[in-house]
Amino acid sequence: MSEGNVYEELLSSGPFAIIELFELKTFESMHGSDNEYYFHAGRNRKTTEPSNTDDILSAYSIYYDGHTYLPLPIEASGFEFKGDGGLPRPTIRVANLNSNITQLLLGVNEVTPGNDLNGAQVTRIRTMSRFLDGSNWENGVNPYGSPDNSAIAQMPKEVYYIDRKVTETRDFVEFEMVSSLDLANARAPRRLVMQNLCQWKYRGKECGYTGTADFTPVGQTVTYTSAANYTYTSGADKLLAGNTLAAGQSLVSSNGYFTAVMQQDGSFVTYTKPEPVVKYFKWSTGTIRPLGDYVLVMQNDGNLVIYNNDLDRNDYEGGSVIWASDTHRVGSVQSAALVADNAWWPDNIRKGRAAAFGWEIAGSTAVNADQEATGSRTFSETHPEFGTRSVTITFTVRSQTAATGVYFEGADNGFTWNEGTGGIYNVNVTGSTGNWKDKEVFVAKLNTSSGNPYRSNHPDIGTMTEVGLKLVITTTGYTGKQLRLQDDGNLVISDTDGSDVTWSSGFSMTTEPEVEETITAGVQYPPDVVGQCGKTLDDCKLRFGSGDLPFGSFPSVGQNN
Repeated sequence: MSEGNVYEELLSSGPFAIIELFELKTFESMHGSDNEYYFHAGRNRKTTEPSNTDDILSAYSIYYDGHTYLPLPIEASGFEFKGDGGLPRPTIRVANLNSNITQLLLGVNEVTPGNDLNGAQVTRIRTMSRFLDGSNWENGVNPYGSPDNSAIAQMPKEVYYIDRKVTETRDFVEFEMVSSLDLANARAPRRLVMQNLCQWKYRGKECGYTGTADFTPVGQTVTYTSAANYTYTSGADKLLAGNTLAAGQSLVSSNGYFTAVMQQDGSFVTYTKPEPVVKYFKWSTGTIRPLGDYVLVMQNDGNLVIYNNDLDRNDYEGGSVIWASDTHRVGSVQSAALVADNAWWPDNIRKGRAAAFGWEIAGSTAVNADQEATGSRTFSETHPEFGTRSVTITFTVRSQTAATGVYFEGADNGFTWNEGTGGIYNVNVTGSTGNWKDKEVFVAKLNTSSGNPYRSNHPDIGTMTEVGLKLVITTTGYTGKQLRLQDDGNLVISDTDGSDVTWSSGFSMTTEPEVEETITAGVQYPPDVVGQCGKTLDDCKLRFGSGDLPFGSFPSVGQNN
């Protein structure tokens, strides 16, 4: 399908919907890695809604030209060309869902401080629904006919580069883009002839150096020695269940080669020796925050969590959670407690839900204030991850005098169960089946019976068919986990005997770290300096001797292939 066919569709009496797709490409030299991200601002043509929120990405993605374009709210504008010859400077506003864009920016800025994705390539692709893959429809068939696979039917791609971050909030991040010819300091031709400065990346594909020697930025040969004299000598290599690392505390591998530090900036970081002359960064949670009181907790439920102690602790809603391994252990229910603040359910009902729940527990009306009643209920459900499970809970409820003027006044002879400050107490778990995750929130729902005086004639909803409570589950029945900094530098969460690894940092090093033999005390070498070349002609000749220099490195020298 050629571009001409696309324009024929646009000019036809009934053109199909235009599909707008975006590709974001990052570069290792500026952003730390060569990655490509594909996304769009809509959804595919499938009509079945996902049953689980976790399936939304796959259910709504668009498949085109061998790529999967994930759904992400996007607002792009300013692509129009003007008659004055000026190049467009479009803007793109991307939803910052779960702070995903912020996390991407933090990772990029760790490599190039203040970069904010500047220089990243953004490609805008426009096609029409009739040219999409059949997998975008319910039955796997494009109802408008099979796309022409001989070529991709689309309008010309529009390629831009991010020039600056305009705005970053919790809701969205906005960027301004420019064409390649409108980038700051861009010149034509792009590659300048510079006699004494090499523009290739050391040991990159253009450099071609395959030797074993390393070089300092000023062209000196670097020799290395074992770092045996530079070992971490204090600290433990394990963080057992229930224990913590406060800001400034660390784990140390048993061989003294590695340390993992809980930093005051909110990041948990692995370094190689030596210290204190220099530390070499190897792995991090990437959770850089303003300096504060952060703590790393190896929880009894097997989850490794970084909390900000400057905020109120809220294990189950994440208010103070900075990072987590998401490795909760599962087991039987040990206890349950009411969720703080607003435990009553449904959330959209404020009147009578507590009284209705209390009536179902007591099974009758109250005859005086401060009357107590106890009732046991079994709640069963099919969990999408853990399957069929149940929990049996005994509740104790208390009555109080009904406030004058409320709709249920007199329904219980002037008394009501658990409305306002009356409250439920003594929530006791007497049994459970199936697997439960520690600290998860469970809604204990009850159907209102016909005799419930709060069921009918509700002033807001008419008939109140369901009421419930939000409960925080505490589990038991599993062995405690531990965090260990292994001798290869890898952080792992496992059983105390090393089995059943549920998480690892992914970094490992099979050889002992080495250091420069003549490193100068007090000089803080950046992690990426050791082994770099000086980019000069003399420096390059140290590597290649009298042979040919890397292609095009020094054009005026005459020693190029």
